[in-house]
Amino acid sequence: MRLTAKRIGLTISLFSFLALIPMSCGIFCQDSCGCGPSAPPQDLIIKSMQLLTLGPMGQTVNPLDTLSYNQVFKSLEVKEFEIKLLSENFSPGPSFGLAYACSPLPVYSRDEIIDIRIRNKTALTLADGTTLNPQQDISSYFGMAFFYTDKLATIQEFIGTGRYFFWGENFKLGFKQSPGKALKLEFDVEVSFKSGKAFLLENQVLSIRG
Repeated sequence: MRLTAKRIGLTISLFSFLALIPMSCGIFCQDSCGCGPSAPPQDLIIKSMQLLTLGPMGQTVNPLDTLSYNQVFKSLEVKEFEIKLLSENFSPGPSFGLAYACSPLPVYSRDEIIDIRIRNKTALTLADGTTLNPQQDISSYFGMAFFYTDKLATIQEFIGTGRYFFWGENFKLGFKQSPGKALKLEFDVEVSFKSGKAFLLENQVLSIRG
């Protein structure tokens, strides 16, 4: 009888312990899963941005080298930044030593990109006779996407009502249609954020052909 009572007591203790463990956030966890993150939420404060000229595989290319319009892009990236804790009083929830598989919270800019404008700098004529004048807004000729996405959306379709910028992320800007001949595009790009912050990336060059 004593042995039976002891077994019952051990069983109750075991089930009581298991009831305290957040099973969905244990070793089976595939993401942050609400189990109390291991690090406080952070905000990516963008100090400056840059546009690099990249080829189809992500390699850096000379912007003066003429490539097919769908093989060369401008890559919009964060150049300088700060990472700020969103709450100094953050306290992670209990993990019971089992939440090792939970991913850290992603770091991104809470200040959303709401607009990108591209302004031409030199007079150019496309093969169909269309003239691009100095200071003309030529944003509609460009598309935007994540870098390894083939199809370009319009800039406004990609941004939508606002797009967050994640740490380590880059977006590509490219000419949407064949110019019909070789062109050396020279332009300025203005990136605007919801807060009113804006970055002017001047004297960009993109050399393309049909």
